[in-house]
Amino acid sequence: MQARAYPGVLAGLAGLHALQLRLAVVTNKSTPDARALLGRLGLGRWIDVVVGGDSGIALKPHPQPLLRACEQLRISPAEALMVGDSLNDVLAARAAGMRVICVPYGYAEGADPRGLPCDGFMESLAELPALLAAELGGERPRTGASRD
Repeated sequence: MQARAYPGVLAGLAGLHALQLRLAVVTNKSTPDARALLGRLGLGRWIDVVVGGDSGIALKPHPQPLLRACEQLRISPAEALMVGDSLNDVLAARAAGMRVICVPYGYAEGADPRGLPCDGFMESLAELPALLAAELGGERPRTGASRD
């Protein structure tokens, strides 16, 4: 089976890039595998940082990989937003002191992400740029978004 980007992901990443946001992918996959997949899907051009499960730090749901991504993006966790699809994502974001929005697609660990204790839910990543643009109100953003 050939991997492909979920609907709205390309538009969402392009919109986040247009807002001048720096983006990270935090995944329990190995960094080389994650970078290769991002490249094959045409998503790598928008991703500034990849923190993989082979980074020598704890895996999600531990907050350490999210904190590493923030460090590499040079932002505080309070400035970051985690976009996730699983309880591990929500737990990691909460422990790191980040807001977290869930999407209905992805690994999800067999649970419907709509029931997770996140700060918000969106059907598609394509919704995120408008949400953040409204929230930022014309401020130059520093916030990074992270998605596994």
